[in-house]
Amino acid sequence: MATNVGFAVAMFGAVPGRLPFWPTVETQVACSFSNLAVPYVGGAAVQIRYLQKQGIPITDAVASGGALMGAVNLAVQVIVFIVAVALIPESLSLSNINASDLVKVLLILIVIVLLGVAVVMGVPRLRRTIVPPVKQGASTIWEALHSPRRMLALVGGNLAVTVLYALCLMACIAAYGKGLPFFTILAVNIGVSTIAGLVPVPGGGAAISAIGLSGVLSAFGVAESVAVAAVLTQQLVGTYLPAIPGWFATRSLLERDYL
Repeated sequence: MATNVGFAVAMFGAVPGRLPFWPTVETQVACSFSNLAVPYVGGAAVQIRYLQKQGIPITDAVASGGALMGAVNLAVQVIVFIVAVALIPESLSLSNINASDLVKVLLILIVIVLLGVAVVMGVPRLRRTIVPPVKQGASTIWEALHSPRRMLALVGGNLAVTVLYALCLMACIAAYGKGLPFFTILAVNIGVSTIAGLVPVPGGGAAISAIGLSGVLSAFGVAESVAVAAVLTQQLVGTYLPAIPGWFATRSLLERDYL
């Protein structure tokens, strides 16, 4: 549950104005319910609506509560993952990764982005609808990137969340048997959870994460029974149980007109 404070701190850095502390933390608790019910967009929608209720324009709310927080969170996770892998070279082997495949995927992504930009710019109606809000949102993001205080809150909040999730998994493993070094768990948790987050099915991300984590932990030497029990416990305390107070937090925020 402490991760909600980290998410709230990150949101303080994402928006140009000031937000009330406890309602912002409560919004992150509410996201535990919406993220489970509607992966990908549930939590972002709650955050954007909350920011709107705080008087932030919709374009700035989308740029801050969605794009900026998501981009910084991804950047922090990538950096932490690289550092974790560098600190445990004996635990992870990257020799089997085909560099040419990675280049192909990157080129495909670039082509898709360029095609999307070409379509938007080539169709006047789309250009008039999409470009102005994008410019305003980009201005909001650019302003945040030039504020050391806001960037410190953004990076610090997301870093705290990443470390807390890894510590939670580490504690779950230790509860059942012998565990792994912290940086190994940190790298594994980031890698598997990122892949699982790409599954846009209600509850699907949690299921994929549980299966993936169990297999990876077993491959790194954790007893299979310990790995399965630890991952199921981690899913319970990290995904499903928080949805209960998340539902109550959602109702409370609605009743107090924060959503």
